[in-house]
Amino acid sequence: MPGRNGVGRFVAVSIVAGVLASVAANRTAFAQAGSAGGTLGKQDKSQSGERQEATPAPAHTARPAPAKPAAATSQYVGCFRDQQSSNPFVATTQGRDVNGFITNDANMTSERCIAVCRKQGFAYAATQYATYCFCGSSYGHSGAANNCNMACGGNPAEMCGGGWANSVYSVGGPKPR
Repeated sequence: MPGRNGVGRFVAVSIVAGVLASVAANRTAFAQAGSAGGTLGKQDKSQSGERQEATPAPAHTARPAPAKPAAATSQYVGCFRDQQSSNPFVATTQGRDVNGFITNDANMTSERCIAVCRKQGFAYAATQYATYCFCGSSYGHSGAANNCNMACGGNPAEMCGGGWANSVYSVGGPKPR
């Protein structure tokens, strides 16, 4: 059996010698383990001598996920009277109780109005007359109302103000009054 060990060693040495010769012939550069952007065991040239692009080693360090900002919570404030603007036929916020921004949407819901006002940077959102949304930094100058009883255009199970009445919500931002 000593003969077989000798042949096995000869074959192993021959394989190692062949690999080392191949490495030297192809001028393979091995990157130091752990170096940034290096390739470990990748060859610089192909067998035909053509240059090949090196593939960067994948990063193995896991990064923690960024912390999510706390979600702003909205809250129903109440039903408040609105007053007519100087021109009742023009949709404007001038003279209105919630007077920063206005939009009209046939699919209006309180959630949609709150999102619009939050995006615009206002502290309060108010739905009115089923499809209108008013945004502003204050509310309640004309007092409380009791007729916020119109179904929202986008959700009939929800109330979106009434005639000259605002269903007012805080959008989760600062609450000046």
